Amino acid sequence: WQVLLRIYFLGRLGDPEEGKPALKLAAGMDAGIAYELSALSNASLYFSAGLGLQYMRFEGRVAELDYNTDTVDAFAPHGFGRVGVRLLRHCDFDFDLFVAGYLPMMETKETDRVLFAQGRWTPSAQMGIGVGF
Repeated sequence: WQVLLRIYFLGRLGDPEEGKPALKLAAGMDAGIAYELSALSNASLYFSAGLGLQYMRFEGRVAELDYNTDTVDAFAPHGFGRVGVRLLRHCDFDFDLFVAGYLPMMETKETDRVLFAQGRWTPSAQMGIGVGF
C-alpha cells in the first residue's frame, strides 16, 4: 500500500472546431491510496483511488456568437480511479504507464456563457506516461 500525491497540467493546442466544445486546459491535484500487486518485482500492476481538485477550461465556437470562441472555466472537487503498471523498478527511477478516470462532484456551468449555460457533467479520462524518482 502507498499514499500518493499528484500534481498535473495538460493543454491542447489549436482552435476548437465549429460547434464542438473542447477541453483547452486542465490542471489539478490528487491525493489517495494505491495498491501494487508486487513489492519487489521489476514490473508491477497497481490500482489507486482518491479525491482531488481540478481546474478545466473549455473553449468552443458557437453559432449564437457568430462562431466566435466562448470559454467556460470549471473548478471542482472530484473522485478518481487509476490503473497502471510500473516498469524498470530495479533502477533509481521507475517508468509508469497509466489510465485514470475523473468524476466531478458538480456540473460545469456558467450562466452568463453560451457554451455550457445549461450546465454539463464533465467526467474526464487521462492516459499517460510518468517517471518517478
